[in-house]
Amino acid sequence: MPTILKLGGSILSNKNMPFSVKWDNLERIAMEIRNALDYYKNKNKEIKLILVHGGGSFGHPVAKKYLKIENGNKTFVNMEKGFWDIQKAMRRFNNIVIDTLQSYGIPAVSIQPSSFVVFGDKLIFDTSAIKEMLKRNLVPVVHGDIVVDDKNNFKIISGDDIVPYLANNLKADLILYATDVDGVLINNNVIKRIDEKNIDEVLSYLSGSNTIDVTGGMRYKIEMIRRNKCRGFVFNGNKVNNIYKALLGEVEGTEIDFSK
Repeated sequence: MPTILKLGGSILSNKNMPFSVKWDNLERIAMEIRNALDYYKNKNKEIKLILVHGGGSFGHPVAKKYLKIENGNKTFVNMEKGFWDIQKAMRRFNNIVIDTLQSYGIPAVSIQPSSFVVFGDKLIFDTSAIKEMLKRNLVPVVHGDIVVDDKNNFKIISGDDIVPYLANNLKADLILYATDVDGVLINNNVIKRIDEKNIDEVLSYLSGSNTIDVTGGMRYKIEMIRRNKCRGFVFNGNKVNNIYKALLGEVEGTEIDFSK
């Protein structure tokens, strides 16, 4: 069963500065992933790893150019050009991430949702290629993207849509969300665990991301974990060695559990 690690766009880029890359973070993250893979190899253990990254300062500002909001509803316009512009921005970001991972000897390969995913009432997302890649010890790197839906419209599929879907479909035993905060925060305090007992209280405190984000922020992340009946961990990927420790199962952050 695989481990799924989502790298938030905010730890890989500055969302307020279009097409920026936090190179120090990206290099460090690649090194921590490499070290985790080596740890399992030295222990004669196997880890099947899937990486998912958000749009960061690449996808979000481009998507926003084509997003029109009327009466609280989001609609994409001029998509004869816009679909490619958004797709191109995400391919550019994905290439940067994968090139860096590959430079550390991580066998990362790209999965581009816009080429095969349909986002409707039921998500159509064929995972056959991902499963075969994992069998061959490759590391699929999936990214947020623009996709078509089944109502003749367009929709952003975010990393927070992708992670719980893959977790269920591939029966992942660990899903991790590396963010720019220490966990889910209420009044600057980390909530150690979120489940059915306290979810209403937690959601009442949360709003969407305060940066240029067309996908919904922390609240949406929690809602998608809940909707898909998953268990995951939100932690701070900006802190040195946190990603390495998380991949070893030593997560310090917020546990979100709706698996029961």
